[in-house]
Amino acid sequence: MEVVIGKRTRKNDRNVYVLGAGFSVDAGLPTVANFLNHMRDAADWLTETHNENGMRAVAKVLEFRHSAAAAGYRINIDLDNVEDLFSLASALPAQQLRRAMQTAIGATLHYSEVHGVPREVRMRILRGASWPVTTEWLARVSRISSSGQGEEGSDDVFCSIYDYYAAILAGRTSDLRADDNVVLTFNYDLLLEDSLATLGIPFTYGLGSDAVVYDESARCRPTGGTDILTVLKLHGSLNWYQGERTPLTVCGSFNEVPDRTPYVVPPTWDKDVAGITQRTWSAAVEALRQATRVIIIGFSFRVIDAHFKYLLAAGLMNNSALRKIVVIDPQASKLANQIRSVIRRDQFKYGIVDLHDRRLHEFAMTPDDLEGIGRPLRHGAMAVIELEREVRLLRDDTGFYVDPKY
Repeated sequence: MEVVIGKRTRKNDRNVYVLGAGFSVDAGLPTVANFLNHMRDAADWLTETHNENGMRAVAKVLEFRHSAAAAGYRINIDLDNVEDLFSLASALPAQQLRRAMQTAIGATLHYSEVHGVPREVRMRILRGASWPVTTEWLARVSRISSSGQGEEGSDDVFCSIYDYYAAILAGRTSDLRADDNVVLTFNYDLLLEDSLATLGIPFTYGLGSDAVVYDESARCRPTGGTDILTVLKLHGSLNWYQGERTPLTVCGSFNEVPDRTPYVVPPTWDKDVAGITQRTWSAAVEALRQATRVIIIGFSFRVIDAHFKYLLAAGLMNNSALRKIVVIDPQASKLANQIRSVIRRDQFKYGIVDLHDRRLHEFAMTPDDLEGIGRPLRHGAMAVIELEREVRLLRDDTGFYVDPKY
């Protein structure tokens, strides 16, 4: 449903999802706390795979880590925290580390993606119904078996949990259009895009075509539209690159990026928001202005992330449709003071803010939680069963759902 306010048309059921590093942990990707350890682990693999550019960049960053040890003698700084380390590097004008940082970030995340094993789920798909089953998806899943349930029979598809997450974020599990949702992400990885592409769900980065080139391998649309999910990557992406004299180019994957040096904004205190990323942040502000619910996933509200505070402030200052701000993180309650430094205390008092001390897969597997963000499991052709436990499924005229008594 849409309502008209002044000259603006607003939807009154629009979810904006904000993804932090915690979104990617189910795939074995690093968080800020352990990023440098993953980088150290990547060093030998880069040598074995003859990735000389990545190997040199990682060596340069680790060498800087060693030489920076003296900074900790007088100043309270954690040099094993990648944000502290890169922030120190950016504060030293003589250090030419930015490009090495971008290359090292790309190499580390690529190593983690190659060696990580995402959590799997079993998705039960009713044969002959309207759930999109693409050739690409079936080629990527680990196995398929017949469940024999339902009048037409159904198949149990064992796949990455990110396929399920992508379906939720795009509204597929709720039988909604993808453009009823917007994703804002601070992550560089391509977990979401990989799943969207294999499920056949169209998406856009919202970059448009002005001063942006799309490589023939690119899987996204230049702009949004009906049933197209907008994914706004606020700090760049592993499949973007920009040379000194060339426009931003969007590729299909990290492997197509020249020299494996992606366009990413390193995690520092002075994160640069300009050019293409300025366009993305402006789109994020507009998305927040129209949000009915803001769902924040795996974001730790660190002091260094003050830019997020002002992004929320700019987006929500003219929002008259907001119903809920939902924070999903296993440490959400412990982070309450940090969250209150960003979100006013009275928003907790009035019930606008909900904290869920859950991992995302726990939240996504709980029907009541999904109902709470207006995205119930109601698609008649799909149900999901977590591998760690059996769940009894019931079906009514809205589709499959989990038996709460089981």
